[in-house]
Amino acid sequence: MAELDLKQLREDRRALESEANFLRVGNYLAEVDVAFIYNDHEWSPYLSIEDVRKLEDVQRALKRGDLVAAGRRARVYQLTPVTVDSVYRS
Repeated sequence: MAELDLKQLREDRRALESEANFLRVGNYLAEVDVAFIYNDHEWSPYLSIEDVRKLEDVQRALKRGDLVAAGRRARVYQLTPVTVDSVYRS
């Protein structure tokens, strides 16, 4: 397997595709915007180190219950369980 050369990866970025990545922690869901990098490297597609850190920051914030910090880098939603019987009655 080829050795990872970060300088070469930065130079070889061919296409960026923005996409939302979702993290679930407890009753919260965070929607984090990241850019997948597509090129000819064997690890393609991959995330930039900045986007990986953003995902980790949001996950840590949600784990400690800091919704304000998570909300700075993501859209945060509270999940509510739904009982199907009470919603859909014949």
